[in-house]
Amino acid sequence: MRTPKINALYRLIDHLNAKEEKIQKLPLDDSPINSNGWLSGFIDADGHFSIRATEAGKYPARVECKFELVQRQSDISGGNMFGILSKIADFLCSVVKETTVSTKTPQFRVRTTSVNANYILMNYLTDYPLFSSKYLDYLVWSDVVKMFNKGEHKSQQGRDRINKFKSTINDNRTIFIWDHLNNFYSLYE
Repeated sequence: MRTPKINALYRLIDHLNAKEEKIQKLPLDDSPINSNGWLSGFIDADGHFSIRATEAGKYPARVECKFELVQRQSDISGGNMFGILSKIADFLCSVVKETTVSTKTPQFRVRTTSVNANYILMNYLTDYPLFSSKYLDYLVWSDVVKMFNKGEHKSQQGRDRINKFKSTINDNRTIFIWDHLNNFYSLYE
C-alpha cells in the first residue's frame, strides 16, 4: 500500500491481533513508482485520459491530450494524499496542484502537460497495462499522443481526426472489446 489507507488496515490488524492473531504490519511501499503495477491499478480506479479539441470562436482553437489524476486532499483516515501524489507528479514530470480549495472536499490534481510526460506514462503502461475499460480509452489517447509527437494536431485534417477519436472515449464509448483480458490471469495452467 502507498496511501494513508494503510491506517485502516493497521487498525484492522490491531483489532485482530488483540484477539490473539499474529499479523505483522508492513510499512508503506516506498519503492519507485515505475517499479511495479500499483500506479496502473490507481489509474484504473481514478485516472482520466482526456482529449480536447475546440474550434476557434470566442477563444482560440485548442487541442490538448492529457492524463489527469484527482484525489481528495485528506484521506478518510485524516492522512494527507500530497506525498503519494507528489511521487506520481515527479514521475510524470508534473506538479501537484490544489483544486476546489474553498469547498468541503478540497482536492489535489496531477496532470500531464507535455508530450514527453505522456510518453513516460505510455512507457509505464506498456510494462504495467490497465485492465478496466479505461484501457480502451488509453489506446485511443495514446494514438492522439503519437499524432501530437508528429505535429499532426496542427493541421485541420489532424484536428478533424482528433475530434473523431475524442468522440469515442470516456462517457462517449459505446463499443467495449475485452480482448486485452485474455492473458490477465492464467487460471488453467
